[in-house]
Amino acid sequence: MLKAETTARETEILDTLEAIAKEHNTKVLAIALAWIRQKRDQSTLSTVIIIGPRTSEQLDDNLASLHVTLTAAQLQKLNDVSTISLGSPHEIVLTSGFARSRVWTSSAYSSSCLIFRRN
Repeated sequence: MLKAETTARETEILDTLEAIAKEHNTKVLAIALAWIRQKRDQSTLSTVIIIGPRTSEQLDDNLASLHVTLTAAQLQKLNDVSTISLGSPHEIVLTSGFARSRVWTSSAYSSSCLIFRRN
């Protein structure tokens, strides 16, 4: 561990990673790297996983993640516990019955705007 968890959210994420690692009989590191790899495969964003092993044992631990495939339920559980609260006003808009109808980008100011309409 690089640092101890300091929030309930961090504790829940680590507890979930540990439980899934036990199910797969592997280390938490392998589960975390498999999770990132599988999230990357489901995303339209480019993600590069950078590992930094200092020993051959650490390299082996990192490469072990390539043999781990998480189930849809495990991925969903990890995604659920790691979701970041957007806070106000984002969550108010998302839960208030408004739907996004159009997005425009202003290249002059490098800004974008979401336009919402009530359903």
